[in-house]
Amino acid sequence: MANTHFFNPYNFVSTPPRGTSDDFLGDGAPRGHSKLEDDAISGTLVVRMKAETPLIVPSSDVKTSNGHKTKRTRTKKGEPTPLIPPSSIKGMIRSSYEMVTNSRYAVFTGHDERLGMREATGDALLAIPAMIDESLSGEPILRLMLGNKKLDDLAINKDGYLTWATGGNWDKCSLAVRVNMVEVAARNLGRGMFGMVWFRYDPETMKVIEIRKINDDVDSTFRQGYVHATGIPGSTNGSSGLKKGNERIFFFEGNDPRCEIALSEDISKYWKDVLRDSSNVNEKIEDKYRPLYVQDQQIDEWRDLKRFDTCYARVKKTGDAYRVELVQPVHIGRELHPLAPSAVLDTTLQPATNFSSFSPAERMFGWVTDGRTEAPRNQSAYAGHVRFDPVISLSAESIQQLGAGETLAILNSPKPSMARFYAGVRDQLGEVSFKKGTPKKAALYTKGTTLRGRKVYPHHGAFDPESSSWKSRTKSKTNQTILDWIRAGSEFEFTIHVRNISSLELGALITSIETKEGECHRLGGGRPLGFGAVSLAIDYEKSHLSSTDSQVKSWESLGMPDGIQKQECESYAAQFVERVKDASFFKTFKAYIKGYANDQGIAVTYPRTSADSLDSESILKWFQENERLERGNVINGYPLPQIGATVKNALPYLRRPQQQNRNSPGHQGRR
Repeated sequence: MANTHFFNPYNFVSTPPRGTSDDFLGDGAPRGHSKLEDDAISGTLVVRMKAETPLIVPSSDVKTSNGHKTKRTRTKKGEPTPLIPPSSIKGMIRSSYEMVTNSRYAVFTGHDERLGMREATGDALLAIPAMIDESLSGEPILRLMLGNKKLDDLAINKDGYLTWATGGNWDKCSLAVRVNMVEVAARNLGRGMFGMVWFRYDPETMKVIEIRKINDDVDSTFRQGYVHATGIPGSTNGSSGLKKGNERIFFFEGNDPRCEIALSEDISKYWKDVLRDSSNVNEKIEDKYRPLYVQDQQIDEWRDLKRFDTCYARVKKTGDAYRVELVQPVHIGRELHPLAPSAVLDTTLQPATNFSSFSPAERMFGWVTDGRTEAPRNQSAYAGHVRFDPVISLSAESIQQLGAGETLAILNSPKPSMARFYAGVRDQLGEVSFKKGTPKKAALYTKGTTLRGRKVYPHHGAFDPESSSWKSRTKSKTNQTILDWIRAGSEFEFTIHVRNISSLELGALITSIETKEGECHRLGGGRPLGFGAVSLAIDYEKSHLSSTDSQVKSWESLGMPDGIQKQECESYAAQFVERVKDASFFKTFKAYIKGYANDQGIAVTYPRTSADSLDSESILKWFQENERLERGNVINGYPLPQIGATVKNALPYLRRPQQQNRNSPGHQGRR
């Protein structure tokens, strides 16, 4: 299986809808801090941490060259001792506590907008050329530009959408004509009304024979149309780096009032959201390779639709009426998911808005309002019941120098728009996933789907410092070079102060901290590459916990309070585990900290066409093959499997099979 399957670097711990009335796992106001509560526990937990793989904990002091950053390990001032921020440790343990208690998401900002996705190939047939205009009353309308076709010439597909292709050569049955970019550039045509032209064309090939400016004299053989000028001849604007030779001219020889459709505010917002999404997708791409709409000098200008702007529309027929479902820029083949990710996250998992809606994690670790909703008076923040001391290094020479440095492989940016991996449908066992082969139009953020859970990076098992899988030969803005790391085997110690927590909360905290043989938490950078695996163990001999009753008695006797022994702490943890052991969130949490270690040689890597394909183009080809259609059906359509270390939890390498006897060049362009 080593050469046929791989484990994806990230996966998800399940987050089923919460029972908010549960006396511990549910919602409720927290305890106060003004006094020690009855039946509460306070004291310290001393935790030992061991680096099972090298750790990358970089300093904020970095060297930058042409956008590429070179970093060193964060150290104590004037000392060669690594400095691991307590906030990083707290974040790691809080994350685990949220998982084992299925708490609310602490933060879920930035997920309120609908995400975009690559338009399905077949949906290009639904692209109806259109122009923004005004009705006689001055209201904005969308005017369908059907070329030399009539509305009744177009077909209606099974979903009710207008479609214009009738088979054969797509360009011949196109609704728009093609014109050479050189001709467009020679006339200095621009946007909207500055793109109006006169032209003559060949109906057989749908190519322009002659083109003139709108103020030139012409005879009756010329037609009026609108050019969408996307760039200079031979430029790469809007074509993902591929040189562009032709533009399209939108026109309509008919006069059908049904082709004038009211333009709603929802459609205008859809346009803005597509541009926003495309801008985000192209954020790291050089400006000259971005679509015209989202180039630095153009994006503000194109944010709002204006009269005479050209676009593509998807139009649905209901009865005798036509309705615009969406509009797209001419050369951005993206559409939006029906709902934003936040809209498919169950309300019981949404971040807390006030004290009474606190889940276990807020009551233990604290909370601050995210500003999305106005918190009640004096309820904008809450200090938790845990505090973390600085991390102490127990190992000498724990920083390993890497000579001139090692350049890390380029890490993929998060792609939550890939709903086939990030979302799914909940089954009877409570797990969330799309079935293999689910059509692309169904693998969406939409009603009936939900999020997979909390994103995690299971550890890879053994780490090979000599492997090339985590290295890169090239330096760019999207990766970094490290000059050293914290060596595997290094040990650390930190103390957690707890105050006023219940025995069940202590049990949950212990469960979220301690790891068994082969289990690991993740800390620091480079986790998708295998870095950052740490094991944790509580040192009960150094720890000291006591009940409120014991502390009160010690004050009365002026003696030391009786401590809670290791066996009692372990019983609290066992009581908590007994409570959650059958829950999907706890099962997937245990699978997460066990990681991907396996004896079958299955590697951990981003999707690729083969085990030895390491270039970024290979990742794109895998996803393209996973979504490839044949006779309208998805050939593969693999969702992300559940976490686990067996082949059933792995994905296959995918490569498009070579096609034989391709005598016809077919359609050479999307539109």
